[in-house]
Amino acid sequence: MENPTDRRRKVCMLNIARQDNTIVRVDRQTEITYPQGCVELIPGSMCRRPSCYDLARDVLLSTSFHQRAISESCRTIFGRLMYDGKLPYCLNLKDGKEIQKKDPRVFRRLYAGKKVFLWGSAVKKERDHDSVPYLFEGQSSVMLEWYSMDCGIGRDCPALLFRKGLLVPNL
Repeated sequence: MENPTDRRRKVCMLNIARQDNTIVRVDRQTEITYPQGCVELIPGSMCRRPSCYDLARDVLLSTSFHQRAISESCRTIFGRLMYDGKLPYCLNLKDGKEIQKKDPRVFRRLYAGKKVFLWGSAVKKERDHDSVPYLFEGQSSVMLEWYSMDCGIGRDCPALLFRKGLLVPNL
């Protein structure tokens, strides 16, 4: 028979492991490496982003920039995020690559089959359309792809944004 104290310790350790699973650590000292021929639409950032954050607590899913119920142009959404001052709060490619390394079950639990967009890294490609990276759940891993800004997306494709108060303005 299992000792009640040992059982409580196991439950506590499981909760810590579950919480720790949503922690993302990002090296902000190095520049973002984009695919060849890509240039950021909004170079640099107006804010210092956190190097460690909790996906469950510090990152929000937002569709508030969608005004239509069905589908809206990515360019329109990008413009609205810029106009509303929310672009600096959007996660970028570096964040996406670190989230991609997480257990797919974490992604599934938090984002339930959605494509989540990383508007902080919208780019202009040399011979192609402007694009924005997004994450989605693959068969056995979290996948990162690029979406043309000439296409439309619906409310089921939210942006990932840091909650207010988490970013520090650059001086």
